[in-house]
Amino acid sequence: MPKTFHFISGLPRSGSTLLSALLIQNPDVHAAMASPLGPLYGVVSSHLSAKNEVYSHISDVSRERILRGLFDNYYSYTDKKIIFDSGRYWTSKMSMIAKLFPSAKVICCIRPVEEIVSSFEKLLDSNPLESTAMFGFSSDGNLHSRAEYLRSPKGMIGAALNNLKQAYYGPFSQRLLLVPYDRLVTEPIEVLRHIYDFTGLDPFMHNLQNVEYSADEVDRRLGAKGLHTVRGPVSARESEPRLPPELIRSCRVSNFWANPLELGASQARVL
Repeated sequence: MPKTFHFISGLPRSGSTLLSALLIQNPDVHAAMASPLGPLYGVVSSHLSAKNEVYSHISDVSRERILRGLFDNYYSYTDKKIIFDSGRYWTSKMSMIAKLFPSAKVICCIRPVEEIVSSFEKLLDSNPLESTAMFGFSSDGNLHSRAEYLRSPKGMIGAALNNLKQAYYGPFSQRLLLVPYDRLVTEPIEVLRHIYDFTGLDPFMHNLQNVEYSADEVDRRLGAKGLHTVRGPVSARESEPRLPPELIRSCRVSNFWANPLELGASQARVL
């Protein structure tokens, strides 16, 4: 049976792992941490372009089948019929999603940028003897330099934020549902109801007291133990950013979804 694809994207440290951990409680749904399909798509798409000397032999139909085949073949290992593929790359590829997956929706996890920076700092504090891939395995730097790196156009926050803005203001924004982190952890049943309604899934009763997900080996290789670990009941934890006031003010400028004037400029839904 053909699989139905949806996507989880948005900003880092904003609840995508928790959302996946909740969704996989549904026996019809497959979800996980970010898959390799984003990078794979980029490489294959590039080789199907005019840079390839046999480009003239590649028809539009062949190109579409090959690229769609990446998804079908990658997920051939599961018999789940609903796939939520995760990756912050997807918000930059909304036209591709519309072409290959006409009914697909994109769930975008969002969180105030100052809280995301603070969350990264807390993760570093919990692994004080590790150097992490998030900062090129460098132990140099300080809070301000790390925040600047994360928010740069190629940083984990900056790149994801620019992708999200492209999708939010783009022609396929009606496919987006933005899910704030604070609502996911304080109103998970209501958030899941909206997601199920938005994607057309049949209702399912989730267990909020026993949510489990981990990717320990991946986190070990990244030098970021606990990066993709969810365990226990869904609950709100301390989220007040422990950052200098001037850095908080600088970060808040990026929270475009919090500006009422911005909401009318898009067909995206924001919970």
